[in-house]
Amino acid sequence: MAIQRLGHVGIWVDDLQKMTNFYSEVLGLQITDATGEDVTPGAVFLSSRPDKAHHELALMAGRTNHDPGRLINQISWMCESLEDLQGFRQRLAASEATFHEIVTHGMAVGIYFYDPEGNRSEVFAATGLDDVPQPYKRAIDLDQPLDGLLQDLDRQHRADGIPSSLAQPATDLDLFSADVVADPFPVLAQLRALGPVVYSTRHDFYVLTRYEDVRAATGNWRSFTSAQGVALTDEFNQQLVGSVLASDPPEHSALRAVLSDKLAPRGLAATREQISRYAHQLVAEMVARGTFDGVVDVARVYPVNVVGDLVGLPMEGRENLQPGADATFAGFGPFNEYVMEHLPQLIAYTDWMGTMADRSKLTPGGWGEAVMDAVDDGRLTQLAAIKTLSAYLVAGMDTTVNAIGSLLRLLADRPDVWAALKADGRLAPPVFEEILRLETPVIGFFRVATRDTTIGESVIPAGAKVLLHWEAANRDPVKYPDPDTFDISRNPVDHLAFGWGPHACTGQGLARMEAAALLEALAAQVGALELAGEPVLGRNPVLRGYESVPLRVLPG
Repeated sequence: MAIQRLGHVGIWVDDLQKMTNFYSEVLGLQITDATGEDVTPGAVFLSSRPDKAHHELALMAGRTNHDPGRLINQISWMCESLEDLQGFRQRLAASEATFHEIVTHGMAVGIYFYDPEGNRSEVFAATGLDDVPQPYKRAIDLDQPLDGLLQDLDRQHRADGIPSSLAQPATDLDLFSADVVADPFPVLAQLRALGPVVYSTRHDFYVLTRYEDVRAATGNWRSFTSAQGVALTDEFNQQLVGSVLASDPPEHSALRAVLSDKLAPRGLAATREQISRYAHQLVAEMVARGTFDGVVDVARVYPVNVVGDLVGLPMEGRENLQPGADATFAGFGPFNEYVMEHLPQLIAYTDWMGTMADRSKLTPGGWGEAVMDAVDDGRLTQLAAIKTLSAYLVAGMDTTVNAIGSLLRLLADRPDVWAALKADGRLAPPVFEEILRLETPVIGFFRVATRDTTIGESVIPAGAKVLLHWEAANRDPVKYPDPDTFDISRNPVDHLAFGWGPHACTGQGLARMEAAALLEALAAQVGALELAGEPVLGRNPVLRGYESVPLRVLPG
């Protein structure tokens, strides 16, 4: 059983027969249960009980003089989804006068989640007619987009500090399934609303989805270690042992230090002109063509060659880089169909990288030579050198590749953003930061809890795998208002697309430099930018990006 989202409309009336007729004749709902015990989706049920619960409900509905011994009639409808609840609201609007004549005690709306054991977690309660005391009152608009409704109410609920009634929310949804990958954000909104920690019964891990929790855990390597694995499966984690990705300080710090000078602002400054020149050259080629694919011809070419040149890799064999990086990232999740389909690319990439820890194949003065210097002076083993090069190549490409693909799609979709960017080049950095937040390229990494750790009401046991979900955190409405909208003025430099803390992406400065150079070249050479076909979203379960973004440009 997956997370089940149910809408509950409860109405308290004096004339139960009138309300029964209203439900059946006006709204077309059949009363299938008269006991009040059935919470099956679609059930309409009645109850008339002089108990304390109904007294409290009457007080919530503004009836302060209600006698707890007096019968109060309730008629309720369990919706299957927010869509059903929205439809219910629309049907009510068509017969509002009749509805107000019947309802004498008020109306409440609740949205609930049910875990696999049937335990209920109430996300919010709302009144439709009467004033009720905080924290129950919610000003809701059921005509707004459903994801926005859930996010808005979740934000209010959390701001009021109302705890979930579930000690440990759980889901058996496969967060790496093709359906979720194609449209993850409604599911992630559900997980955020369930609680700060949700347990995946499907894959036996805990997931953090709220910004503050994800950021805190990402920076807390003592409680959430990378050294015991940053992937879901033990088999893949074995391949990462000793790498910069799967280590903690002080070993992690020593591995990062090998290329720290190259990736520091001063080191990157020396490459700025080289990167800018290449960006202008590539854009000029695309303008001359008129139509091209923003992913195939730009996003998968530009960062690959920038990083390949900086490392000092030969041109021959670079065709393995992007497919290999894509397959590698997929391996951080479960070994599902996508991973198995891309094993040949992963094997080809791994075999080719195994030959690159060789000075004779590397351009002098590049990052690769710096890694080999660390081998010569004993800071790295030969195997560690291969893993270090591979880690920087994988992490240094796919975030940028997918971010650029999403950025080009956005610029083609949003002429207002494109016009603003052309008018003011200073907008390039905030535009890139916002696309990183909105379309986070890497959904997150796993950690292992080193000790029992309490977050909210949940305890993550020592030894448990924990997914730090950057993609979900970057759309947390508590942190970022209206999180599903691209806002050119937001400039979210504190997003988590590059991680946070000791494990923050060491190549993020390079990624920002590449994006700025590309946007500068586009603004200088392109007059109009539009879609030339339907974009195709990628299927990688750990990366979010596009397979294809057909574009048409005009010079200007």
